[in-house]
Amino acid sequence: MNKNIDWEKIIDNFNGFEKLAVRFIKSKHKNIKWEKTSQTRDGNADAIAIVMGFQANETQPTQWWMEAKYSTRVKRLTRYRIDSTIVSAIHDGMVERVVFVTNVMIDAKTISDITETLRCSSRCQEVEFYTKNSLEYWLLTNPDIYTDFFQHEDGFQPILSDDFIVSQEITYYDAVSNLMIFKEPQRELIIGKTYDAYIGIWAAKDIHNLSINICSNFKGVRFLSKKKGIRLSQGENILRFQFILKENYGYKNNKNKKLPMPVFELNGVKLQSCRYIEVLEQKTNILKLMSQENILKQLHDRYKGYIQSTEPCIVTLKGKSDVGKTTILIKFLGECSAHKYVIFFREFTESVKENAQILMYLVIYILFPYVSPETIDESYLNNINIVGIKSLLLDFIKYKNDCENILSYIESLLKKPALFPNNMSINKRIIVLDNMQLLSEKGAFLVSKIICEIYEKQLPVFFIVCGQPYYFDFGSYKYLLEHCVTFPLNLELSTDDILSNCDIVPEEKYNLAEMKFFDLNATSLLLFQRYLFGEKTKISSMQDLLISLRLFWVSDIIERHILDCFKTVFLQGPSYRILLDKIYWSCQPISFSEVSEYESEISNLLKDSLIRYNTNGDIIANYSVYQMCYRKHFSPDIQSLNYSPGSPEDLRIKFLTSIDLEVLFECLYKIESLFHAGSYFELEYILKDVFISEKHIVIKNIFKPHEYYRLYYIFAYAIHQNGETTKSQAAFMKIQQETEKYYQANLLQLSLRCLWELGVISYENMEYESVLEQKKEAEKLIRKISAITHENMDVKHYINYHDFRVLETLIQKECQFQQAEELYNEYSVDMETYGFHYRALSFSARYALTLCGTDAALCIELLYTTGKTILTEYGEHDKHYLWCMFYYYFYKMIVEDNRSYFEKVSYFHEQMRINQYGNYRKKLYALAAYFYSIGDISMGNHYLFQDTIFPYESRNRYQAFYYETLALHETLKGNLNEAIGYLDTAIDYLNNVRSYLLAPIHNKKLLAENKFSASKIRFLLNEELDEFTYYVDPKCAW
Repeated sequence: MNKNIDWEKIIDNFNGFEKLAVRFIKSKHKNIKWEKTSQTRDGNADAIAIVMGFQANETQPTQWWMEAKYSTRVKRLTRYRIDSTIVSAIHDGMVERVVFVTNVMIDAKTISDITETLRCSSRCQEVEFYTKNSLEYWLLTNPDIYTDFFQHEDGFQPILSDDFIVSQEITYYDAVSNLMIFKEPQRELIIGKTYDAYIGIWAAKDIHNLSINICSNFKGVRFLSKKKGIRLSQGENILRFQFILKENYGYKNNKNKKLPMPVFELNGVKLQSCRYIEVLEQKTNILKLMSQENILKQLHDRYKGYIQSTEPCIVTLKGKSDVGKTTILIKFLGECSAHKYVIFFREFTESVKENAQILMYLVIYILFPYVSPETIDESYLNNINIVGIKSLLLDFIKYKNDCENILSYIESLLKKPALFPNNMSINKRIIVLDNMQLLSEKGAFLVSKIICEIYEKQLPVFFIVCGQPYYFDFGSYKYLLEHCVTFPLNLELSTDDILSNCDIVPEEKYNLAEMKFFDLNATSLLLFQRYLFGEKTKISSMQDLLISLRLFWVSDIIERHILDCFKTVFLQGPSYRILLDKIYWSCQPISFSEVSEYESEISNLLKDSLIRYNTNGDIIANYSVYQMCYRKHFSPDIQSLNYSPGSPEDLRIKFLTSIDLEVLFECLYKIESLFHAGSYFELEYILKDVFISEKHIVIKNIFKPHEYYRLYYIFAYAIHQNGETTKSQAAFMKIQQETEKYYQANLLQLSLRCLWELGVISYENMEYESVLEQKKEAEKLIRKISAITHENMDVKHYINYHDFRVLETLIQKECQFQQAEELYNEYSVDMETYGFHYRALSFSARYALTLCGTDAALCIELLYTTGKTILTEYGEHDKHYLWCMFYYYFYKMIVEDNRSYFEKVSYFHEQMRINQYGNYRKKLYALAAYFYSIGDISMGNHYLFQDTIFPYESRNRYQAFYYETLALHETLKGNLNEAIGYLDTAIDYLNNVRSYLLAPIHNKKLLAENKFSASKIRFLLNEELDEFTYYVDPKCAW
């Protein structure tokens, strides 16, 4: 604006700017007294934010806020962080106007994003921005004010600018990214696509009747917004226009095939991007797929219903890889632009940390979409004065680069009854989450919890949850179905898609269902089409088509075609191989800044459709089938990937690609460290792709047997701790069966450990015969180990032997065998004799529970004495002490029918929540059943439907008691048929164990004979069943 204004010469630095900002804003809004509320550093000490408030009307609680931001180090802000004080006030719903005053430039799209999101997501309808140019013009037109605030030489003469200047360069956004807040602008424009352009214009006065056009030496640009009659107001203006590049776009009278980037004019002033923008031809051979069009129509139908309502809408979209799900989502969102709702659209990745960050951004977007999530840090959150929100986000921010802790934190969020404030209110918005199958089960559960909470609060959000078929088998998706009404869509290519793209008319004598056998997706159909054209194969009938399809499917044509694409690219130079390694082997999208040195290579790979920009503006492989092929055939130079040495990403890629024994052995050492630290989430992330692919065979051939099986065991144990029981059971079984054949003590020890894990899983699944067989196998293994080590010790010296004896005794007691008590006494003495005192105490606690239905008095006495001993010797935080005391008070409460014990029950239950969430969760159904039994339906529902999530695969015993409690709930509602159905399900889980079947079989008969009375619900404390009483099994507390 004026070379004479040097912001470093402002008198009294930040304090001087504060006074200047107040004086400036008073010149815009007369007779307003601003009250300073805070002063904070913003963004690594690059700026100072001074925040002031004003109550516009003393009789109304509405407020005006001003934020003045001063910096001499930053010239331009691409992200603007609204001060936390203002965010808190906006969240309280009292802010009417926000004014931003700063001596730096702010991107035009950023100003637009903040303005639109504040208006759309809060009660604040007036938003004003005054940046560098506005302040400088005001100072230049008021030299007396300038001389009051700046150090200056005598004879200062203001130099005024033209009527208007371009304060921010032109940037471009496509239809989808334009609706997404705080997005990076386009780096490429594609012929035939619609774009929105943003330019910052500062005007010295109001100006009318301006016109905008493409420069005279260009052709092929069509404007979709008005070109003439453009008005500028004095001060800051965001000029936005929409256009499309037509097929004949380019220079006039220029045969150069390279397409130039567009240059526009505003009354003769050129509007041109400072950075190069690639213009690309529209992709050829685009398929026309009726299946995609049908899904798109259904999405619009759901969206129209959502627009007319004030309720949430949840759409799920299922489809195999490369079938075109993301293409549909982008097209749908582009067609929704007329409503100007704020959109959150992200694709999950292979990176645990990247996905955790997306989840964090999702939470921030729901709470305050007008704040750029990249700008939030711990100091910012500490100044937010909103109950619950600070604690919700603080650990997200703290651990966003820590794989293990961020996943542990996500798991802890699942235990919270609610994430968002009860009185939360938001405007309409759209949330689209793609590639759900790449989320960990914990992350997917958090998404389900967020959606369910928004659904329960009836907040008007339009959700689209999209993933490959196996996501829809996740427990998290089933949880979503149980708590919300969803509208499922399934995308798969139809026979009509194949026929129409091959120009074949169907013939009745052929079974069109045969084509389903080929299981084509959009990518393979496109390759099939190219194959037909490339081979110049003449297809004139259904028979020709089926023969060609079969040949294409059984051959390696697809793989050879993809390999040829890569080899052709590699011929252009070694830089292409380096770049493709970075993109195709990365577990997360690559930001342009990381690979900006390869700008021309990126441009060519975009043209060849080998890469694309994802919804966040980062670079990814365009097709998953291409990425799979690349990883199969081309190993990367690990050092060129720039992963931090020893990081989870570094270890993962080395296990997947390296065959260097020294490198792998170093990785194994770090895996052991993670295992001893209990970093099970990181271990799963590092090793998962090794053991679900053929890579584990390579590892097996490199490592010695005990090294390989140790690594395999660590992986199995990690996924077991992370709740993947079925997968870990299969892994433990494979390790156990293969290692028991060796004559090496360390391998047999691994086999024994796996056998124990299998025994526990079998016990929880009530597969008692399997447990007893595993006990026999364990004894054989122990003797074999003892013989190999020449110790020849009694098996009773091994703790696993005693562990199996515990399971044997519990099974004997649950199956009501008379010798159970004798076994308990004998085995307890043996444990003490051989130095396993703590195991004897835990055995006592477990055995006591088996007495709850037959000898409640002895059960209670044993729990009390065992609990007191553990308290004395191991302290009040010991796991088994909490167990004993919870059960002690719970069983006293039901035996004595005395609700006053509930305070103690609740105390020990909440203590379990801290470090024993699985045990805490299991007790919820017992507490629900208790309150149902005494007629307190509200409390019963509170515990049965408490909004906590148990993100683990449930074992048979746990599932059975869940369905028994659901049956009681439905019975009290009068839904007897539903209750009987739940009882049948519970019976199926109980594996014919008589002591467990007594209650559900009796209750089913009672309901079938219509003898139920809500006043006659009792816990089954003996086997004398009354035909008119509904019984609750006291073992439901286990």
